[in-house]
Amino acid sequence: MSIIVKAGDSTNRVLIPEGNYVARAYRMIHVGTTYSEKYEKTFNQVELTWEFPTEQHTFNDDKGPEPFATSKLYTLSLHEKSSLRAHLTAWRGKSFTPDELKGFDITNVLGAYCMIQIVHNTPEGSDRTYANIASISSMPKGLEKPKAINQDVIFDFENNFDMQFVQNLPDFLREKIQSSNEYKDKLNQLEAQPHEEHMKAIADEPEIEPLPF
Repeated sequence: MSIIVKAGDSTNRVLIPEGNYVARAYRMIHVGTTYSEKYEKTFNQVELTWEFPTEQHTFNDDKGPEPFATSKLYTLSLHEKSSLRAHLTAWRGKSFTPDELKGFDITNVLGAYCMIQIVHNTPEGSDRTYANIASISSMPKGLEKPKAINQDVIFDFENNFDMQFVQNLPDFLREKIQSSNEYKDKLNQLEAQPHEEHMKAIADEPEIEPLPF
């Protein structure tokens, strides 16, 4: 059974029911470093998205049944009090080693399975209900992993940058990425690239022997 919620923009959203589900991480988006007016400081963030292969719904008649999915924004930090570290520790079922704390590749979670508990929350003063992650834990031994449905996706500002991908994201996330320091730096880099390639092409041209008189 799905729960259909009426949103403030007069559209219907279908929420996955509350419960504990097998989930698989399939998307990692590096949001970048943005300034928070609320906290008056900058945060370097990443968004992780999980699919629930066993829980599907027809959101679009043309596409047929698709898995429910959920996303969460994290600050890229393994500080002992960070949400990312707490969730990764529970997900892995073990603590981080000192070497891992020096640098953990977040893309390692792509394709990894876990258990996610979903709860519904309606913020005070709002008429909108959200399906949020209450907890993440490792898969119980012996529990079968359902077949993956979505392809794994990585977006970052180095090896996996795609402007069209950003344009297709929801408004909130797209605007957040576009306001990040990394996105602005990337645009400046791309704008300068044609000039750099032109100068390199000139430098690589063979020298022409002068014609004799």
